[in-house]
Amino acid sequence: MRAKQDYSYSMDKESHLINVQDAIKGNDYYCPCCGEALIPRQGNIRRWHFAHKGNLGDCSYETYLHKVAKKRICECFNESSQFTIVFPRSTCDTAKCQLGMNQPCTMAPTNYDLKKRYNLCKEEVTIDKYRADLVISHQSNNVSPILIEIYVKHKSTEEKLNSNYRIIEIHIESEEDINQIVSDASFKKSDKIRFYNFKDISGEVPECFLC
Repeated sequence: MRAKQDYSYSMDKESHLINVQDAIKGNDYYCPCCGEALIPRQGNIRRWHFAHKGNLGDCSYETYLHKVAKKRICECFNESSQFTIVFPRSTCDTAKCQLGMNQPCTMAPTNYDLKKRYNLCKEEVTIDKYRADLVISHQSNNVSPILIEIYVKHKSTEEKLNSNYRIIEIHIESEEDINQIVSDASFKKSDKIRFYNFKDISGEVPECFLC
């Protein structure tokens, strides 16, 4: 994990997230974590980054990652025409084999475009007793929301993960993890991205998910 001061992002006066590649020296920038002033370092030796102007204080790189991940993923979803989730799905003919084949069933990735059912992502939303980092919903259609939980060190509680809500839990360890999600505009099931409560009793993602 990089040093605390090597941040690629800051906030401007209007609370917009600014990449150091787009920063203009002399403008005012602030830390997404602690709110203190940041200075763009755009030299020829080190990787470009924002550095705190004064004392780091209580600023935490873990908190920085969490806040930047929330904002970038939220902005990406709202601004993208397509945002997919990718599940592995069985391609065998279960009507014939009834899972009695000698060889294992073939699993292939299947894409679902979330924007066909959802058109809005918001930060820090409370649903029932659960506070979610992000919630994906629709402004007018009554579809079940999807809760997005982002963690650097501390996973979601078992109570939340075992609720009836569809949850995507994302483990962020670096800015590269955030970049991957945003550049692909996709949540792909992996060791770092896990899906909860999406499957029906057969173990498959139901076809009606995109109804």
